[in-house]
Amino acid sequence: MTSAAATRRLIEHGSGTSVGNLGLDTRGDTAETLDRLAAEHGLTPLDWQGVRIFHDHRDDWDPDPAAYAQAWATELAASSRDPYRQLGRLVHTLARRPPEGGEL
Repeated sequence: MTSAAATRRLIEHGSGTSVGNLGLDTRGDTAETLDRLAAEHGLTPLDWQGVRIFHDHRDDWDPDPAAYAQAWATELAASSRDPYRQLGRLVHTLARRPPEGGEL
């Protein structure tokens, strides 16, 4: 199966796992699923970020330090803003544990 066909099959069937770049099975959790799991375990979900939004999709890019710094600033600005963060190849989610003996 071609890469494009495999990708389309995963999207259309809502697959929870796929084979990653290293040939290992990876999970396809959404930020919403991870937030729900955190809440089910007594944690308070915090804002999530998209990761690898723009430049990670390029395989022909060899930036000088100034171009890299500019790209990093762009990625950081987009990582917490919709609709950009939703385009990330990965997500970072965080959750907070309540202090002992109390609620947040």
